[in-house]
Amino acid sequence: LLYIEKEEKINYLAYYDSVTGLANRVLCFDRLNQQLAAARSKASQTALVLVDIERFRTINDTLGRDAGDVLLKQLGERLSESFQGSTELARVGTNCFAVTISDVRKEAEIIEKIEQNVFHTLSRPFKIGAEELRISVKAGIAVSPHDGQDAETLLRNAEAALIRAKRSGESYLFYAPEMNARFAEKLALENKLRIALEKQQFVLHYQ
Repeated sequence: LLYIEKEEKINYLAYYDSVTGLANRVLCFDRLNQQLAAARSKASQTALVLVDIERFRTINDTLGRDAGDVLLKQLGERLSESFQGSTELARVGTNCFAVTISDVRKEAEIIEKIEQNVFHTLSRPFKIGAEELRISVKAGIAVSPHDGQDAETLLRNAEAALIRAKRSGESYLFYAPEMNARFAEKLALENKLRIALEKQQFVLHYQ
């Protein structure tokens, strides 16, 4: 019985993260390749979003590794509650989570999910013992089939987008530069419209 329990634990740890209980990098790759194969048959897109906790090493050094583990577990729970439906969640690095969004029809769906289900969800403070902790995250996005048709390529390109986001100071970036430019233009227009509304610069004309 003890041998069976030990074997089950080894099998579990081969595919799941021991801290958060989420899928690990190995299982993430396997599931992502299955999703990509299904997407090809339906001619739909699959988005891979990497979410990285900023200054996580500082949190570990200041509050201790146990506190860091508590934060990771709470963050995983929040993301799990926030994302539902055609989504897979995994922990693929020390402070990095992967969100796979399948059946994407428009890129705007990805932005909406990231802003609401990641940034808005994680903006509330985390309770770590007696401490209240606020964190900031960066995200890199790669979209199949344009940015890769297998899990390894898609992950590599999402990591490249994440690195650019960290260096640029942007909250999130797509791997494809043209997609970033398109959404930057849309964001600039939305900002102009919001400012115009605040300054009451709109005039209503009747015909």
